[in-house]
Amino acid sequence: MRALVLGSISILLMAACEGPAGPQGPAGPAGPDGPEGEGGQNGSMGDPGDPGEDGTSPWFTDSGIDIEVTDLTVSAGSATVTFTLDDRSGNGGAGLDRTGALTQGAVSVSFVLGQLATDGAGEPGAYTAYTTRTVSGAIQATTESTAANFETLSLSRTQARYRYTFSAPLTGFDPAPFGLLELIERWHAAFPGVYRPAEGIDPRLLSACAAGSADGEPDPELWHGEFDGQAICAEARCGWEWTYAPFLIAGDPVGREEHRDLLGPAESESEGLEAFRERRRARFAAIVAKGLAPAFYLVNWIDQRLADQFTDSLIRHEDVADDWGATQTGWIRGEATDVRAFPWADSLGDQFQRDLPELAAGLPLAGLAVDLAAGNARFRPARYLPGRAYDQRGAWIHEGLGLAALLRYAHTLRTGDDRYRCGATASLYGDGHYAVYGQVDNVIGEATVDEVLADPARAERDRWLLGRKPRCWYVLLHHDELGNRIDTQAMTAEGLRQVVRSRWDRAILWSFRFGWLPSPDLVYGYAPMLRALPLIHDCVRAGWHPVPAMTAEQPLWLARYGEGLETRLVVMNPDDRPITATVRVHSHSLGQGTYLLANADGSATDNVLRDGDVILTVPLPERSWALFLAVGRHRDGQATVTVRTSPRYDPTRRSREVGVIESHLPGSPPFFFTRAVAASAELYQKAGLVRGELLETR
Repeated sequence: MRALVLGSISILLMAACEGPAGPQGPAGPAGPDGPEGEGGQNGSMGDPGDPGEDGTSPWFTDSGIDIEVTDLTVSAGSATVTFTLDDRSGNGGAGLDRTGALTQGAVSVSFVLGQLATDGAGEPGAYTAYTTRTVSGAIQATTESTAANFETLSLSRTQARYRYTFSAPLTGFDPAPFGLLELIERWHAAFPGVYRPAEGIDPRLLSACAAGSADGEPDPELWHGEFDGQAICAEARCGWEWTYAPFLIAGDPVGREEHRDLLGPAESESEGLEAFRERRRARFAAIVAKGLAPAFYLVNWIDQRLADQFTDSLIRHEDVADDWGATQTGWIRGEATDVRAFPWADSLGDQFQRDLPELAAGLPLAGLAVDLAAGNARFRPARYLPGRAYDQRGAWIHEGLGLAALLRYAHTLRTGDDRYRCGATASLYGDGHYAVYGQVDNVIGEATVDEVLADPARAERDRWLLGRKPRCWYVLLHHDELGNRIDTQAMTAEGLRQVVRSRWDRAILWSFRFGWLPSPDLVYGYAPMLRALPLIHDCVRAGWHPVPAMTAEQPLWLARYGEGLETRLVVMNPDDRPITATVRVHSHSLGQGTYLLANADGSATDNVLRDGDVILTVPLPERSWALFLAVGRHRDGQATVTVRTSPRYDPTRRSREVGVIESHLPGSPPFFFTRAVAASAELYQKAGLVRGELLETR
């Protein structure tokens, strides 16, 4: 081997020479590569990687496009808009892929960004466009749609949500404190007939709903002990009653002889049709005798036994976008099966136009009370109707447009005594068609307190659609489910009282925040609610405004009613801890000049005038409110002005008195919510909250 030979030579040379070592010789040529060695053993298997994200499969959609802007954020340096895309208006649409990768065809979305300034009096000023282009040296407003600026937040069949960031510079942008709310304020002012009750209707329809407390004799399964519906309704400031199902068969509100053969033995043999009509007249007269205005209950559902007479009115199950479907059994009248129908410009609509004038003339009613008025279905009309659209199954029109037309027709009628136009009330909450909201004068929301408090976004959307119209709670304590959610065995009586007080306090704050008029069961039992009640009604009469005209650093609820010197401002602390709040009142949102404000409790109020605004220091106990009234104007400047007004309520009586009146508890358990009722009754009893009468009512 070469290595060994070289080694031998080296040794020999070293042995034969004694002189210095000579220079190293040149390297020899490299030898050939040796044979490849045996492969090593396989290493151990590594840990598995994280699972990849689930893939998304394409889905089919309708041909429509509906875009909803859900948020707009604008600062001095940038602006973003968040929006959703689906294939139908209202609820239930399928999400659309903006790029067209998962749904049929791309969706081109462009935006315009601008600002309408306001002057010192709150009037519209100059319009500034931020999305612009230059044409022949002139700057023009234009749209913006840069592909790289779109961000997909969520994309599925049930929701497609995106965000777009504007590239346009916001030079000169004035970050007004209320943004979107100012736009809504302007919109409401532009269409007062849509966002205010109709003129000439019975004013009692604009008060709280009695929620069954004034309708007939009390049901022994719901009430026990003495029950004075008239006194309760007067205490709760109720003005009208929701007269549930005043007919024998849905779809025949009058009660016609030709439908008698359709009724079963239990429905028809107990009394004739004329006897039924007389009993109904007595029912309405009894409500009037209590000082309330009856609203005739109507619904766009018909008994299945009448379906053959209204075939052109029926709504298909596949066209319904809510949980009610197209068929219900055991809902309106006993165990009857009812089907959903379109109430206008078809055979059912024609029937209603014949029946309603007869009812208005023959009964002391003040208007209609339409149940399930959200109208979240599509109807396939047999003839052309304004407002129709198309999908893959053909022409359709929104159910809400039919309900709106029915309510509009009600306003053309006169009450039997010819004193008023007939009004229009309805049951809907936050998810109804905007056309229905535009025709109602008052609405009720059938939900528990906890359901309402859990969704402020829904309440805000609902209030934007209503504008200055009143809304009523429709809460029944004997439907209360509180007892099912609280372990009464693990809590002391005082702990249970605190739970009930907290819940009731937040209902008061909610009423001030969104202009809700409490129903009797929510009023009759809690002294703080009774003290707040006149002021809640006063605020609602003044009219809710989208712009609260106030800002605060603390997490407060702020609400504004009225305008000018009729302004009411409500500052609310929903927290369980006391807060001393610093509130800035933006006077330009109220009108011209600097407005001076006084606490409605009659205490002295320091108005710190600063840069045309007013600074208020407001101490707020836990879950409390303060109401301020505009009492005058002051010239602009830097000053502190102390004002007071005559008290609208007694602030010294801060008793936390709470009680459920004995007659408001169920007399026997078999009712709609049997377990909830029994559990809640046990809760109130253990907490010591059941009383024969409320000890403090003022």
